[in-house]
Amino acid sequence: MRKGFVLQLVLGIAAVLVVGVVAAWYFLGQKNLIKINNKDLSDDRRVIVSEIDTSNWPVYSNEELDFSVNYPGNLKPSSESDQDRLGPNTSSRVYFSSGKPVIFWLNILENQEILSPIDFWASRYVFWDHAGETLEMSDQEIIAKATQYFDNAKIMDVGGNYEGYRMVVPDVLTRVEIFWFIDDKVFNFGYSPDDNSGGLPGVERNEIAEKILATFSIIN
Repeated sequence: MRKGFVLQLVLGIAAVLVVGVVAAWYFLGQKNLIKINNKDLSDDRRVIVSEIDTSNWPVYSNEELDFSVNYPGNLKPSSESDQDRLGPNTSSRVYFSSGKPVIFWLNILENQEILSPIDFWASRYVFWDHAGETLEMSDQEIIAKATQYFDNAKIMDVGGNYEGYRMVVPDVLTRVEIFWFIDDKVFNFGYSPDDNSGGLPGVERNEIAEKILATFSIIN
C-alpha cells in the first residue's frame, strides 16, 4: 500500500515537472518569437524609410518660374495660380496630394526688393494668439520674432546648391516649413509631420521631404 502511494507521488511530481518544462519552453519560445517579429518589423521599417529610391520619381517642371523638382509617383501635383487664393507676393503654389489629402506644398514667393531672410519673413507674416486674433506688434517686436525663428532654424541642403532654413511652426497640427532664397524669388516647402492622412505617417514625410528637396533645380 505504501509503495503504491510513493509510486503515485513520484509519478505526480514527474508529471508536474514535465508540464512546467513544456510550459516554460512554450512561453520562452513565444517571447523570442515576439522579439524576432518586432525586430523584423523594425528592420523592414528602417529599410522603407532610409532606402527611398528616387530614380524613377516623375518630375514637376515650371518653365515660367524656371524650376523643377521630383516627387513620389503615388502623389499628384496640382498648381494654384488664382491670386485671390494665393495672397500677396505669391506667384504660384504647388500641391502634392494623395487623393484628397495634401501631403506637401510648395509656395513660390516674390522678393523683388531682395530683402534679407529675416526682413522678408517679418514683412510677410502675421502673428495670431491662441484665440485666432491678430496680435498687434511693433516693427521691432516682429523683427525680434522673425530673428528668433531663424535663430532656431536648422540649415539643410536644397538641390545641392542652396541653403534652406528649416523651421518647426506650432499650430493645431505642427508644420515644418523650409525657406530658400534665390535672387528675387523665395521658395517655401511645407508639410505637417503630425498629419498621418493619405497613408503617409509623419516619420516618412520627414524623410521624403528631404529627398524631394534634394532634387530641386533651377531650369535656366
